[in-house]
Amino acid sequence: MILGLHLDGITDLSGKSEPIERLCKSETIVLLIMSDNDGKTSLNASTTVYVCDSSGELQVSRLPPIDMEEGTALADLAKVSGATLRVQYALTDGPFGLIAYYHDFVDGQVVSTSNGLADHANVKIGVTYVNYLRLRLGDIGVVEALEGGVLEGDHAYVSALAGLLESDGYKRAWAINTETVKRLAEVAHLFPLRLPRE
Repeated sequence: MILGLHLDGITDLSGKSEPIERLCKSETIVLLIMSDNDGKTSLNASTTVYVCDSSGELQVSRLPPIDMEEGTALADLAKVSGATLRVQYALTDGPFGLIAYYHDFVDGQVVSTSNGLADHANVKIGVTYVNYLRLRLGDIGVVEALEGGVLEGDHAYVSALAGLLESDGYKRAWAINTETVKRLAEVAHLFPLRLPRE
């Protein structure tokens, strides 16, 4: 299924025979290409996001925050001795509702990322998807992103995480796919998406 997101709503573009480049350059701000799993279409980790950047070039990525798992986005984090913790993230009101994932940090470096809810987490963070996008763009800081959200955890773990999130390495990781993040923020008022009935 191909969904085109516009400022005014959502269009199902699945039946169009035009190339992705042409679909993207029309009134569409973001194209989401969703996989078909066992006959049911859903937005998920394999969703591909297409956006036309300001120069008219087509940018392709996975849906944020899943995009940060690609390549070396999180591999460049500096070692911080003792910053070992599990952080549960819950992004509400995302394109397909709740986005839950967690990072395991060992000495300040992400050693694993998993989708879903962790059995145990040292820190739990819940923010809206649009605040997550605005945080990645640098429009707001961590404190502003948490307004109206959830932050749970022992003070020592929360402090360690705050230092990691404010580090240059993490900010560089957030800076990947900036055009995709910016375009998704433009249509965030449509989230969570109501998929057309099949």
